[in-house]
Amino acid sequence: MSKNRLFWIKCPLFESCVFSQLLNTTAIIGLFVTVVFFKYAQAVGADDSLGKATAILGVIQMFGVMLVGNFQFTSIRFVHFFGAALAFGCGLALALCISIMSAGKLSSPRWLVWMRIGITTVAFISGIIMLVSAFQQGDPAEDDYSRFWANMTDAFEWSLGISLLFFYFSLTYEFSKIKSTKLSITLDTKKDADAQTITTELSLE
Repeated sequence: MSKNRLFWIKCPLFESCVFSQLLNTTAIIGLFVTVVFFKYAQAVGADDSLGKATAILGVIQMFGVMLVGNFQFTSIRFVHFFGAALAFGCGLALALCISIMSAGKLSSPRWLVWMRIGITTVAFISGIIMLVSAFQQGDPAEDDYSRFWANMTDAFEWSLGISLLFFYFSLTYEFSKIKSTKLSITLDTKKDADAQTITTELSLE
């Protein structure tokens, strides 16, 4: 395949571009999930400082996911690592906050609380081992020792990412309680000194 036919691709490889778009899509879905969860927390009276922190952490985490997707490891490495730090760091903090909320104001069932604590623990352990392995590894092309630590880093990076993904899946318990949502559109039209407000509600069943 000629290079000219791929002029619209800015990534080193076609597979990298597909991976970028998957992460962009994941980030958009994650932002939607973050907003819905925060609105749910508001509805059940769990929108305290911890609840607001989850919303902020969720937005920062998804911004980091976008950075990881759009700045590949082989192109701008610093931005890629910065995005990974935001995605994984805020993801771990978010999992911890929601686990605490589950045992508190969310009044989640005991099995769900322990499941989230377990997933969060696995994620933290994976993150620690990933960092230790990353500092131990050298150039994977040099010797078996460096390749071993490079493989350890990759393995526990995937373990951390999959753990956080499963944690997001656990939010389906709260989302299953949401029967419908309403989209409200408010239009303000002013005539002379009088203001007329028109409100339209669209029910999404």
